[in-house]
Amino acid sequence: MFRRSERRDDAPDGATRDARAAASQAFLALDDEQRAAADAVQTADQLGGSRPLGPEWAQVAKAGDRATEAYITTTAQFPLDGTGPVAGARQADEPALREIEAARETIRRFRSAHARTLDEAAHMLRALPVAVQEARTALVAARGAVQNADASGTRSRRAVERLAEAERAATTLDASGQGIRERRAAAARTLELARSAATLAAEAPRAAAGVRSAFASVATRR
Repeated sequence: MFRRSERRDDAPDGATRDARAAASQAFLALDDEQRAAADAVQTADQLGGSRPLGPEWAQVAKAGDRATEAYITTTAQFPLDGTGPVAGARQADEPALREIEAARETIRRFRSAHARTLDEAAHMLRALPVAVQEARTALVAARGAVQNADASGTRSRRAVERLAEAERAATTLDASGQGIRERRAAAARTLELARSAATLAAEAPRAAAGVRSAFASVATRR
């Protein structure tokens, strides 16, 4: 077993720390860019573009994976935290950084070549959580409206039925195996049905009052 003092070199100098910081920042940027591109490609293919992007992206992603492996190997070999060697760290970080930057450039070229398709897919990815939340909010409001109508003694059968339909539509909002197209459709359907249920429930007291007024008018004429 090596003692700590036998396993470490001198503390890293400024140039060595700067090289590691540059590699680390580039790696984090690569990870974000690769993840975002992969999500956009998956969404674009689910939506059914003119041709699938998955096979082409798989080749691009390999460059990112190789760069990630190079970075992880370098930081494991030269941790710069006093538990490993320092000599050679900068010489290892610099080529790792070059590989990372090359991978990022490959991803940028891919995104540029398919900008319109990927931008639309990315927009849908960003918009989907908003649509789902809007549908859920409308569903909560519809439940409250139906409960209030029931409590006031003016239960609306149509509102109850519409709310039940909305509840069924909402079950697919986060169902496993559902694609973005299905989830968008479920969100839109849930929102439409929930709003309709809330409207019908809100109108129930007015409708009941109208019926009572009509009966009173008939009684008066009689």
